[in-house]
Amino acid sequence: MRYRLILLGCVLTPCISIAQTNLNAIMDQAGKYVAAADMNEKLNLSKCGPYIERKNPLTAKLAISQVLARLPQKEKLEVEAYFISSDFKNKLAEHQVFLEKMISEFSRKRNLDFACGLAIGLTLAKNEMVFNAWSAIK
Repeated sequence: MRYRLILLGCVLTPCISIAQTNLNAIMDQAGKYVAAADMNEKLNLSKCGPYIERKNPLTAKLAISQVLARLPQKEKLEVEAYFISSDFKNKLAEHQVFLEKMISEFSRKRNLDFACGLAIGLTLAKNEMVFNAWSAIK
């Protein structure tokens, strides 16, 4: 009987480990997804917004609700608490500062058309990879 329990323990442990690894991957991708959605939203609302031909309507708020719907209850509560924390709000504020500095810096070197083309190209290319990765695990 003892050998059966040991064998059973050896069989179950990798399953638990795999489940935890999958959850960690989902949580990691969820963070990237919300960050990309926030950058998307801020780019749409920036002075480069009019230059975007097809705006993605995804916002940070919508991404957060999609993430929370995907998580198990225990993790949902933990993540929800983080989303209302000042640390999270500060991270989102950093996106605004980064975007404004990037547009300002490139505008100064060339012009707003160039700066917006670059900001849109970089942001949308990065976001597309993140959005596709999130869609793949949903």
